[in-house]
Amino acid sequence: MILQQESTVRIWGKAVPDTKILLKGSWPKGKYTVKSDTTGKWVATFESPSAGGPYQLNIKNEDEELLFQDIMFGEVWLCSGQSNMNWSVKKTDHAEEATPKANFPEIRMFKVERAMADAPTKEFKGEWELTTPETVGEFTAVGYYYALELHKKLGVPVGIIHSSWGGSSVGAWIPPSRLVQLTEFTSDSSEYRRIRTRKRNQTSPSLLFNGMIYPLVPLEIKGVLRYQGEANVGYPDLYKKLFKLMIRSWRETWNIGDFPFYYVQIAPFDYPNNKEYDAALLREAQWESRKIRNSDMVVTMD
Repeated sequence: MILQQESTVRIWGKAVPDTKILLKGSWPKGKYTVKSDTTGKWVATFESPSAGGPYQLNIKNEDEELLFQDIMFGEVWLCSGQSNMNWSVKKTDHAEEATPKANFPEIRMFKVERAMADAPTKEFKGEWELTTPETVGEFTAVGYYYALELHKKLGVPVGIIHSSWGGSSVGAWIPPSRLVQLTEFTSDSSEYRRIRTRKRNQTSPSLLFNGMIYPLVPLEIKGVLRYQGEANVGYPDLYKKLFKLMIRSWRETWNIGDFPFYYVQIAPFDYPNNKEYDAALLREAQWESRKIRNSDMVVTMD
């Protein structure tokens, strides 16, 4: 795994309620004991070192012992969005040339399994993978090439947390507590009634935030890469509100300041079943979101 360097790192888990958990290893140095609460949840907080490694960490209680090895510290970025973020390295131009060269043990990918949840949850599934010619083909291409650029320029380990779902709408990634503050999502609004008539899926309000973003919140990150918007082309005015709300709500949820939030403009494409200028209006909404502090947009057309 890769954890964020020079930050406050939280290690968390679940055990038998009201029991002691012992943590020791080459990081953090020494031995530390925490106690699970009445529901079994526990968390330990440590200051992380500058980029480097490998370290190991042993976690145990009376019934179980876990050993984590090859822990590195560097830069950790969250990559989220819809199918463009999910687009894999093996499907890109020049993949045949890039794949055999992908021997970067200090670039690692964690893909969050798809999950919808009706309320914010702490449970999620996934695992870390090293970058090798055998694994890189399934990595998010945007995340991998960004990580490769950072690794070469900064000379530090880079971890990518990949949490995306093809065809998802921006509203699916916004906390329910913030979404209901918009008049469009009150129970008597036309937008709310329109959504309620649809089948529960990756466009349903808050379901992906609950199942694929909120569980990650204890994890310290450097910033976010976002590639999404196509699913909202038909509603550019609403998107203008929702995208700004999403950026602010994620920062509020993590509560680690205005971390960098970089996103990709939707591509010049003939989006079907939409009005002639909807795509242009959505790009305008994305452009205006640059006014949010420490955010910026990658332009995909000239």
